[in-house]
Order: sequence, then structure tokens, then C-alpha cells
Amino acid sequence: MNEIKFRAFVENKNAMYPVGIFDFNQEEVFLWTGNGHIRKRFQSLPIMQYIYRKDDNGVEMYEDDIVKFRAKIGENIAHGIGIIKRDGTSWKVKVLKCDKYTIYKPRGLIPFENITNIRVIGNSYENPEYIEDKDEDNVLWDDDNVDFLIWYARTYPLW
Repeated sequence: MNEIKFRAFVENKNAMYPVGIFDFNQEEVFLWTGNGHIRKRFQSLPIMQYIYRKDDNGVEMYEDDIVKFRAKIGENIAHGIGIIKRDGTSWKVKVLKCDKYTIYKPRGLIPFENITNIRVIGNSYENPEYIEDKDEDNVLWDDDNVDFLIWYARTYPLW
């Protein structure tokens, strides 16, 4: 059975805390700080759910985490940065930035079944720089870098 966990970001403390208790009568949550708890109203802070998965380094992944990923569909491979989002009843990675030689477009959704490698690099509240909308930054590798990488791979093959 999957463990149900939540965490919340408290803006005035600029910190993420695990949710200990939901008080639905008072519409409050109790957040564990390590040396006590904080009571907050539901509406005053974002609450993120654990998605029942860990990244390649064993880090628990939550809704709104920013991740670096490698995904594959058929023979196509995508490398990029995305944010974990719920899509109906399943969790997916919403592409924020990707290499331009991929079938995925920025803002597209990738199912976890297609992800071969994933690593948490932050979250949307503590690292908003990853989700700022900069069209010119939606590509991780430009033509010059790709040409260099192709040249390097041909000059120094791995096998």
C-alpha cells in the first residue's frame, strides 16, 4: 500500500515542512518543524502530495518538484527539465525546457512510463527561476553545442 504524505511551503519562513495533521473542522494543517509544529490555514499555503516515487538518487518526489529527466519513446530520446504535475489520475512531468531534437515540446506532458532517468533538482516554490517563462531559454542545447557534441562523439567514441 502506498504511503500518503504531504508537505507545504511556508513563504514567510521560506521553508518546506512535512504535513503532520489535517484538521478539516478548523481547515488547518499542522506542519512539523523538527522542534515543534506550526498551525496554518489550508488556503494560506500550497500543499504538495508525495507521488509514491523516488528519483534515481532515492529522493522522494512530490507534486511541483523540478526534475531533470531523460525520456524515451520508440527511438526518440528527450533530455530536459520539467515539473511534476497531476494529469487526471496519474502523475506526469510537464516539460519546461528540452533539447530541440526531441518529440516533446515545452509545456508538454511526459508519462512516467517513458522516463528512463530522473533527478529532483528543486521545487517550484524554492526555485522559481526554473519555471519563469523565457521562450529563448526553452532549449537546453543550441545548434552550436549540438554540432560540437556530434563532432566529439565521432572523434572520441565510447567503444
